Amino acid sequence: MRNSYGRSGRWNRRRIFGRDMRAVTEALGTVFLLGISITLVSIVFVWVNQMTDFDDARKLADLQISFEDNMVSIEHKGGEVLLDKDTEILIRIDLTPTRYSISDAEGELAGEADWGVGQTWNKTITAPGSAEIYVAVFDLKSNARLVGETVQAGAGIGKLADLSIRAENITIEFDGNNIKKDDLVNITAKITNEGFSDANYVLVRFYDGPDLISKNGREYQLVNVSAGGSNTTWIHWFPPSYGLHRIHVKLFYEFSELNYANNYATRNVNVDVILPEVHGSDLKITTYDILFDNSNPTHGTLIKVTILVHNEGDRAVVASDGATLIVRDTRIS
Repeated sequence: MRNSYGRSGRWNRRRIFGRDMRAVTEALGTVFLLGISITLVSIVFVWVNQMTDFDDARKLADLQISFEDNMVSIEHKGGEVLLDKDTEILIRIDLTPTRYSISDAEGELAGEADWGVGQTWNKTITAPGSAEIYVAVFDLKSNARLVGETVQAGAGIGKLADLSIRAENITIEFDGNNIKKDDLVNITAKITNEGFSDANYVLVRFYDGPDLISKNGREYQLVNVSAGGSNTTWIHWFPPSYGLHRIHVKLFYEFSELNYANNYATRNVNVDVILPEVHGSDLKITTYDILFDNSNPTHGTLIKVTILVHNEGDRAVVASDGATLIVRDTRIS
């Protein structure tokens, strides 16, 4: 039997209120209602903040892009300090993308490891006046696009692909009713192209947390996805441990896209703990297993007692096990 892995949950809510109308004043009631309002606002605030998924775009910094005299300038106007290792600046001229880090800048950020408020990232480029120039900044840690803007219009935008992978398009298949450690699990990813041009040789990587999952020794799969169409690829995964696993699928494409923020998706998979069966002997005696040769004895009569002992286990009991049968005419506590 083959099942598709899914999640379900149930939220049970119970509210119990008790009150003594003789002891409640209007002032106390007002304070009570105010306390409830503050508590509910806090709960909603925490719940909303927990809704952000791993691949949702997050506004870490307020960045403003400008382009003048072949100079791309990006001013950091507010928010968090951006780190060189977690930040990528994309400049695409027509269909040719070039990626930079913070330290690749010219001027004040040249060779710097971080980018703070009030600082401007500058880069001189060479492009014809008819070229389309697109500039974007990405946070690599969260796979979020912080800002993106076409700074010079051109004819190339209608020729770009837009690859996409979503959590609901990651299918987990396995044999049986649950997934166990070292089971064979098939992970299938459906990649769609929502853009205007075909995307060939799209590299797809599967991750178990931070670890790459390989197929026949290769840590990526290649697919072609036509404009407006979709394609699937798969990989076998053998869960190395019990508990919750985060399966990530990430798309890599060497050419420009309309949107890079939808090239990453995550699916949670739970690997159940299966306790091993206990094997051994299992001795058992019931009241029906105690037999007497005389059912109406008198005082001083010798009675023969026969006791049947059963072993319901899968291992024989031998003398070295130290098993002892005790028979007494009084209760054994």
